Amino acid sequence: MNELTQELTSFLKIKNYSIHTISNYERDITRLLKFLSKENLTIEDINKQTTSKWLIELRSMGLGNRSINRNISSVKNFFKYMQKLNKVEHNPFETIKAPKMEEKLPKTLSLEDVDRLLSFQPKTIFEFRDKAFLELLYSCGLRVSEAVNVKVSSFE
Repeated sequence: MNELTQELTSFLKIKNYSIHTISNYERDITRLLKFLSKENLTIEDINKQTTSKWLIELRSMGLGNRSINRNISSVKNFFKYMQKLNKVEHNPFETIKAPKMEEKLPKTLSLEDVDRLLSFQPKTIFEFRDKAFLELLYSCGLRVSEAVNVKVSSFE
């Protein structure tokens, strides 16, 4: 099975996946393989009961919904890959529903922090640029990802 994990890793590199994604896939698949080994099971033995026990195991390890969802996704894709190679007939993780994600509100600055940032007196051209960027974020309520995509032509 280690061979297949390495093949998948090579495939993901060819597909230009990020190093972090590849590392996560490796860790998640290794976690599943260790679980199967502990249960004296093989890939072919996986059934609905096994997938449920695996999810309980992930939860008992203290993983949150986001990490569990990533594990599910990694393992689903691993089995899809193995199906393409005709190593398995079906994907036992195909029907697993991912747990709901807890919605987190973004952290905001206090009014004092905003006042302190905006009262800064720029001296260099870079400081003027940075202050203008902060003013744009604050006055328009933009996210950083939105503000960095603003073009001069966006202004009238």
